[in-house]
Amino acid sequence: MGARKPLIGINLDYVPDGGRPPSFLNPAISQPCPGYSTYAHHALNLAYVESIEKAGGTPLLLPHALSSIHEYVALCDGFLFTGGRIDLHPRHYGEDLTSDTLYFDDTRATFDLALARAVLDADKPALGICAGQQLLNVVMGGSLYQHIPDHFSGLEHLEAARKHEFVHKVRLVEGSRLNRIVGATEIQVNSSHHMAVKTPGRGVIVNAHATDGVPEGIECTERKFVVGVQWHPEFFEGEHLALFRALVAAAS
Repeated sequence: MGARKPLIGINLDYVPDGGRPPSFLNPAISQPCPGYSTYAHHALNLAYVESIEKAGGTPLLLPHALSSIHEYVALCDGFLFTGGRIDLHPRHYGEDLTSDTLYFDDTRATFDLALARAVLDADKPALGICAGQQLLNVVMGGSLYQHIPDHFSGLEHLEAARKHEFVHKVRLVEGSRLNRIVGATEIQVNSSHHMAVKTPGRGVIVNAHATDGVPEGIECTERKFVVGVQWHPEFFEGEHLALFRALVAAAS
């Protein structure tokens, strides 16, 4: 029997039920949210699981069980914090609400925040993607831009229907961990977000920007391996898959 592959815990999205419209603050953008069940359930894009497997890890999906967080952290060698349909409320980073474009899910937010704090306290390797990057930055004491168009212009970052396409470039800080992982100082990425890192958290540096100045990547210099990217690398191979390989290697 060979050595056990690193076990990578993955957080999940939460769907309150199959027919209730999502709770956007702006009723004009609320749409029905059909699901496979009329009961509350978890959801996860399969691409996350496949990327962990391709990178040599064993994916473990983590239900929203607050009482089990200690066991999750003890069991898993590393963690992937995913994107999904969630925006962290500004109260979590000490700001007032200034945009009506946000979608809040207290069930997922409560679990994600508690899990991320426990993971960082244990110094377990963590990779954050999109909302997962924003989560890690907030837990480390940082803040977020609530709606990118209110602060930046030049690129459309909310290209949710084009996740399999490259829609803009990202420039990486030379010498950063992200630069070493990707092996380039500029890459093409997809984009499906309207929030972004504003003030970096404790020990956090911004290691990548879009051409319009929007922060696109972070890393924490005070932890074994904490890296976040604003795009969705799970839909691509090559330098994007290298992010998952780096997480699995750090968890080995």
